[in-house]
Amino acid sequence: MEIPRLTPRQVMERLDRGASIVFVDVRGRFGPQCARQIPGSVRIDPDQLDDRAQDLHPAAIVVAYCDATGEVASGRVAIRLRQLGYSSAFALAGGLEAWQNAHYPLEPLHRTDAAQNTADHQVL
Repeated sequence: MEIPRLTPRQVMERLDRGASIVFVDVRGRFGPQCARQIPGSVRIDPDQLDDRAQDLHPAAIVVAYCDATGEVASGRVAIRLRQLGYSSAFALAGGLEAWQNAHYPLEPLHRTDAAQNTADHQVL
């Protein structure tokens, strides 16, 4: 199945028309590039998608994003969401980098997400 994609511009056009969009952040949490996110993003680990999909509104447009410009993780998530019945699930073309390069809004990663990141990736 081909990855369903929306460019950052297409996403903003939909937002400007009043569409309900849920951003799903499927990035790992390593490195400084993970300090910011698209405002209001929901963090879902791709490996937990089947368990967490019910948290998403089925009528909303779902836009998954990751760091990879080839949409590796976000593409996999968009395809799986479509298989689960979310017909308006897409990967963000170009990932978070394309969103940033378009000068669209970003916000600091929520403190609870950052704390979870530390807990998830501790080396024992």
